[in-house]
Amino acid sequence: MLIKILKLVTYLVNGFHNLLRAILSAFGFAGDKEQHFLVIGIIGIVMFFVIHFVVKRLARWRLEAVSFLITGFLLLALTFGIEIIQLMTGSGNVESRDITAGLWGFLVFFCIYLVIRYVYRKITRPKDQ
Repeated sequence: MLIKILKLVTYLVNGFHNLLRAILSAFGFAGDKEQHFLVIGIIGIVMFFVIHFVVKRLARWRLEAVSFLITGFLLLALTFGIEIIQLMTGSGNVESRDITAGLWGFLVFFCIYLVIRYVYRKITRPKDQ
């Protein structure tokens, strides 16, 4: 299943790359470095504004919400990377369930952290607050 998804994503990205290359070449940006400069620069600034908007909203709750979100995205990228490395090296089974299991592990450990923090705060805070 994961291999089919990776092949589909590869096909879509390659098609988008070819289309974008033709469009940019028509406007005089024929070099690969120029195209990467423009595309990654635009994607990066759009991502920045979206992430900045989301982080500002999350920061109203707690800093932990921001940390949780960033950690979740990094773990998602890491688990996909591990599965891709397994695919390339043949060192394990490439399954989307591995990614799901890893992310569930993070959620369980995060919930344990929240319970411990809650109990600790209840114990250490004075009762009159």
